[in-house]
Amino acid sequence: MICLRPTRFPLLNYSEKIDDLDRGNMHEMISEMSGFIHKGVLAVVSRWEQIAEFFDQILSERKGLFNPEYHDSLLTDDGIFSRSKKYFWAIGFLEEVVNSISDNILQLKRFVELVRVNAPTGENQRRDFQFSIKKHHRTLQKLQLLKTRFLHKKAEAMALRDGLFSASAVIESRASTHLGENIKLLTFVSIFFLPLTFCTSFWSINNTLFSLLAFAVVMPTVSIFTYAIVFNLDNIAWLLKPTSRSSLLHRFVEYQIDGMRNDKDIVWKERGVSM
Repeated sequence: MICLRPTRFPLLNYSEKIDDLDRGNMHEMISEMSGFIHKGVLAVVSRWEQIAEFFDQILSERKGLFNPEYHDSLLTDDGIFSRSKKYFWAIGFLEEVVNSISDNILQLKRFVELVRVNAPTGENQRRDFQFSIKKHHRTLQKLQLLKTRFLHKKAEAMALRDGLFSASAVIESRASTHLGENIKLLTFVSIFFLPLTFCTSFWSINNTLFSLLAFAVVMPTVSIFTYAIVFNLDNIAWLLKPTSRSSLLHRFVEYQIDGMRNDKDIVWKERGVSM
């Protein structure tokens, strides 16, 4: 029997003793394969546990429960998005880990079924066979626990990523609101000086046509008219809204249509009825 293993995989030793036959140890291939696979799967489980410990270290945000300042820092990311990149990488890697462990469990179950079908007939061999089956079942339980552990780590990474994005969205929304308020204030300041700019520009071009007294009268009038329009834009828009039955525009349209329907001209009357 040739055992092909990866380069860094542990060496699986095989040995025979002189009195093996006297003790009923026949070294059947299925039994030896069972021993080799059990040792190999234990090595795989050990490597998976090392990876699980590594993720316990890099996803160690639970310590923020007792450190409010550190917990608040989890809600923001740096300029190179290092925390977001880490979460995305962890989620993708853990997804592949879960798939690999699921494949390990599937293959081990198939082998256990193969061993169970080819059970030995001797008393001593059957005792060793039952012990081997129990070892494989314990290894399967370890793999199942590791799979559950990695699934929890994946869910934790996804929760951290979603929490980071939600907090970042709230922070950006507040920043946008603050910026909008500043722009609104700047717009009001610009509108405040708009009538003055218009009037001074007009009078600078036509300084011989109008007097300073006309300038003193026109500038407040234009300013008041402009400010009245600006500060009542919502009401004006509501009055001119065509979908509102109480708006001036809607009333004007209805008045025109009624006039068309009551017109003596047949063409206008037909158009009014159709509208």
